[in-house]
Amino acid sequence: MRLWVFLSLAVSVAFAGVLHDAAYEGDIGKMRTYLSQNKNVDEQNAAGLTALHVAIKMGDLKISQFLLDNGADINAQDFQGNTPLILAVKKKDLELVTFVIIHRADVNLANNDGITPLHQAAFSGNEPVADFLLKAHADPHLKNNDGATAYEFAIAKKNFAIAQLIRMSM
Repeated sequence: MRLWVFLSLAVSVAFAGVLHDAAYEGDIGKMRTYLSQNKNVDEQNAAGLTALHVAIKMGDLKISQFLLDNGADINAQDFQGNTPLILAVKKKDLELVTFVIIHRADVNLANNDGITPLHQAAFSGNEPVADFLLKAHADPHLKNNDGATAYEFAIAKKNFAIAQLIRMSM
């Protein structure tokens, strides 16, 4: 799993700079030194990722907490519009999703394709995450840029348990 994350981050981390590398490495000391020089905690790399995006992709709650404690934007969007919450949902990690939502992530903030965290959970078949998002007031009526709701995503992917959860919240 870590190899897959490494490969998916390879392009994103390239030319990233100190803060992104430190997030990838889990090096709070390096981050602390960098941020003490009044650097921007939300600076973006070549893919538009912030260090918080990198920490979430790595599943590193300690680094994520450090970044949030230092003012990182929980709703920062990369160049594709993906937020830390959407990345947490993609990881299918309920603990990570819970962490991001507790830190006041917007559960309805969509990416550039109109994909919300609930769309992502419905697409990937993650019932516990979809249920948690709905309990956190994710809007099941939102449509992506093609006009599809998360319910329609769930039906298309044959994720009927998620479709039922969504239907009951409509």
